[in-house]
Amino acid sequence: MASIGVLLGCAQPAGSDTSGTTDGTADATIYRQIAGTSALGRAGSWSSNCLGSDLASECARADSEGNYLLSTPAEQSQLMWSDIPESDGTTVRLYSRYRHQDGLTSALININPSTHAVLDIWSNSQQGQSLELCAEEATCIDALLAGFSAAVEQTIVAQLDELLGEAWPDGRDPFDDVYLADPDLDELDLMHDTLGFVVSSSDLSVIDNAGEILTQVSLGRLLQAVELADLTLTSAQISAAQALPIPDPEIIVISLRMSVSPTLATEAPVDVLVSDRGSSSVAGGELTFSHDLTLANGASLSFSGADVVTTITAGGDHNWVVTATDINDFSITQGYVISVLNGSDGVATFGGAGSCLTPLTGLNANALNQCHEVQNGTALGSCDQLDSGSVSLSDSPAPCAREVQNEGALFGVCTWVDSELRVFHYENPLRLNLVELFSERQSRIATECISDVGNLWSISP
Repeated sequence: MASIGVLLGCAQPAGSDTSGTTDGTADATIYRQIAGTSALGRAGSWSSNCLGSDLASECARADSEGNYLLSTPAEQSQLMWSDIPESDGTTVRLYSRYRHQDGLTSALININPSTHAVLDIWSNSQQGQSLELCAEEATCIDALLAGFSAAVEQTIVAQLDELLGEAWPDGRDPFDDVYLADPDLDELDLMHDTLGFVVSSSDLSVIDNAGEILTQVSLGRLLQAVELADLTLTSAQISAAQALPIPDPEIIVISLRMSVSPTLATEAPVDVLVSDRGSSSVAGGELTFSHDLTLANGASLSFSGADVVTTITAGGDHNWVVTATDINDFSITQGYVISVLNGSDGVATFGGAGSCLTPLTGLNANALNQCHEVQNGTALGSCDQLDSGSVSLSDSPAPCAREVQNEGALFGVCTWVDSELRVFHYENPLRLNLVELFSERQSRIATECISDVGNLWSISP
């Protein structure tokens, strides 16, 4: 057995780190938390979600529902992609983008067929080549992102919204809005299950699961806010597409037997053993195994071999993903969520389980702009249980925004120590307040926080 001892507490968490420089001064590295959902219609289960390029990238594994959290010191806008493993041993790659903003240390970014199509439209129209080919050249990526402003993105998304008719949820942003990889709960996910995009050098085709073209539009009309009523999908077309079966990849016969110990949530620190012995392929021969471990704080580590032992020192849900590859280079990927409880002497970390936030669609002048997240190693529970009066919250796979939510600046964070909960309070941009200054409202909210014995207040996380 290959035993690999790693102190995972040393992996870089989200936040900031100070490292020495040649002149003896301290150089602060800002770590950013990027979270979202990978989906292909179905969830991007155990997908590898990366920022950068094939030559230099940072990746985090998603859980079975396609939700990922990546901690990265990104300093510029970059492409993101998700490699989604299929049951037939292939991998589907979809692209999205990370839009860098100085001062912001958290972002929600989804990766799905619509984010891919928007970027593919832009690449074909501006760079004269497909997104997949452009992504292979650093100079092409730089040129692609340099012109891909928020306004350009919003225009293409709005045009797709009109083109897809009732199949596209009105006003939905595939990049930044909370995405649930479940067609029964999310209309955009249902659309991805039943319709597909094919982008060429001149046009975009929308196809059904039988490969039939339902509508087609020139790329030029998608880059401008022009009428598409003559090309919009009809209700009959959408209904017929939804009635078609969803194709499933053919399953290849690799039997991956993944044994994880301990099987129950255990208090940190805990030694974890993952064994793949007993796995086999119909091709015969030996399998090779690669392991990716993404911690609850978004940092990742990699291992190899049939048996891996390591130590997890922090509470939270940690995604352990194994890929087995046979002699014919076919592979299968499976994962396991290792739940670890907080140790009595551990440092409290938050947000690994996602959050409950006030959605932009639910914000009005009377609503409180809040976000709630629990300590890693504590179950978040249903966001509906936290709704009350002026507080309306929805699930998000991302930690709470550290600076701005719904265009409202952060007042501060109230930590409920006993219940291991942090409540982020933000300004409501829809509520005009000519009586109090920002600092006065901040002070009032702080006073309300610490009026409950045991609560702690901070103007930053």
